[in-house]
Amino acid sequence: MSRGKRKTTLEPVNLDKIVAVIKTAHCPSRSGRSELSYQLGKDEALKLYIKITDNTGNGYFNAEWLCLEAIQHQLEKYSMPFGAQQIRNLFEGKSVNTLHFVFAALLSEGFLIKDEQNTRQYRLGDVEGFKVRTESLSVPGTMAIKTPDTVKPKSDNKRQSMNMDDESLLDSLLQSA
Repeated sequence: MSRGKRKTTLEPVNLDKIVAVIKTAHCPSRSGRSELSYQLGKDEALKLYIKITDNTGNGYFNAEWLCLEAIQHQLEKYSMPFGAQQIRNLFEGKSVNTLHFVFAALLSEGFLIKDEQNTRQYRLGDVEGFKVRTESLSVPGTMAIKTPDTVKPKSDNKRQSMNMDDESLLDSLLQSA
């Protein structure tokens, strides 16, 4: 009996047990119609993550940790300026709002800046400065903090894992264990 190629998928990894919150902040949404709450976090390997935790408006979103290194790597593939849709593949299976909310938070942090010619386009901002600022936020010995899930509105627990870098994330988690 001949078998076709099997497609393998990774089980979602609960990063809340791995990522420690180093900053909680608020910013306006890109439309300016609501205020977003977000968290920055680090894992034991000191990789940076971002997670949207609240929205005062009606927009749904996924409250999952997203690796900033993967976002930066994807954005660096495109010529400047770029649009939010250029990294849509990193957010497959997630609410479309999640992508735009993350962009709003990254604008607030200076990780991204608006293009001067077209305000719907973006450029990488002072990424190195952002990394330096977040280094000082790291608190030794707190890398196993479980963060509260404060999603609004409540999801039906059918969140999908990130498609970005799942295999390398899993490899690094297994190596550090």
